Amino acid sequence: MAIDPDVEPILAALEQRMQAQIDALRNTDTEVARHLSNTGDLLNAHHAELVAIKRRLDALEQPTTPTPTGGTWFGYTFSGVGTTLNQAPGIVRDFTGGGSIEVFKITRTLTRGVPLWYSWKPDLLSTAWQANVESNLRTAVPVGSVPLFICVWHEPEGSTDAGGGTVAAKAERWRDAHTFLHGVAKKLRAENRPVYVAPICCDWTFWDTSKGSAVNDWYPQTWTDYDVQGYDVYPRGQTKTGSGMIARLTTTGPNQVAPYDHTIRTDTHKAVRLIAAHAKLCGKPWGSGETGVIDGSVTGADVQYPYTRAQRAQRFREIAADIVALDHPPLLWAWYNDGGCNVTNAPDTASVAAWNDSIATNPPIAQMKESL
Repeated sequence: MAIDPDVEPILAALEQRMQAQIDALRNTDTEVARHLSNTGDLLNAHHAELVAIKRRLDALEQPTTPTPTGGTWFGYTFSGVGTTLNQAPGIVRDFTGGGSIEVFKITRTLTRGVPLWYSWKPDLLSTAWQANVESNLRTAVPVGSVPLFICVWHEPEGSTDAGGGTVAAKAERWRDAHTFLHGVAKKLRAENRPVYVAPICCDWTFWDTSKGSAVNDWYPQTWTDYDVQGYDVYPRGQTKTGSGMIARLTTTGPNQVAPYDHTIRTDTHKAVRLIAAHAKLCGKPWGSGETGVIDGSVTGADVQYPYTRAQRAQRFREIAADIVALDHPPLLWAWYNDGGCNVTNAPDTASVAAWNDSIATNPPIAQMKESL
């Protein structure tokens, strides 16, 4: 069919326009493809960046040391309450020799607005002791109270302590007991009753292998069902008989035998560093439930080198200054005010002043929970 000569130019023009549009669409497809390619490259680059960021975040989320945000709270054992000691301690340490919780001992301290570190010694060969723990603690700890720290069988390393048996069996039994307490404590904390589990070992478990015990028996890194690592930390030195046992101090005279050979400090200086390093490794706060120094000025005191009360007080000040300067300082520190370590009988006014000065540095009790 012949095309009208008048229409032919119009059709030709339309064909050119259509071809131009087709070419434009082809160019658009090419541009879109190019943009898609560039977008893919950008997405791949962003993905790589996000992966790198996630790796950095994962590294930051690894267990880190919960260094106390509020500092160290100093206090003393219950035998110091009602004496010339500062009556606003950051912690009071009290215990029951028997196998049951004495509710009144807990309540009388917490209701004064003073945190308490309390322990008792149930029969760990049976689980019967667990029956009334939760109800007793709920009775003893008011809602909104200051913190209560609990422990069973402090200093469990002795041959017949915590049920006896091999070190491995005894340590496992001791840990299981505190794991049970940790479950109770978490339940009570959900009720705004601030109960925390703070077991207590001896500092010598770091270096004295004669009893077949080591710190990893009691606080292995794999065990996390507690809140604070506790230790009883005593300066040791040469007694008259050379036994080098509890709460001895040499501030004058020759260096002591290894491992207590530091020229200035007794082994407390070393013990707190071993403790702090291990607690940091386990990702836990730590504290001392007892730290004492006997009165070396008393006639007949069991010390090889007698020392004055002023020197005793100075040692307390040195210890306090030393521990707060650690990179992982203790959360709690209780001076031991009993037996030969008592400072309020007589009283030893120089040591009382040293203790009161340490307590005066305590942050507000309200900040303690931030460190737990």
